[in-house]
Amino acid sequence: MRVVFMPTRSFWQELAWLFSAVFWCALGALCYLFISSLFSHRRKKRQ
Repeated sequence: MRVVFMPTRSFWQELAWLFSAVFWCALGALCYLFISSLFSHRRKKRQ
């Protein structure tokens, strides 16, 4: 059994993968900021 690694993805596919990773990281950061702002808003209401 012979396994040879050959890059079959083109430059545009690699670029799309990179932008996808950046998009999901940014979306996760926005969700985190939204949830943390909700919790801080609740804490300010109680005080």
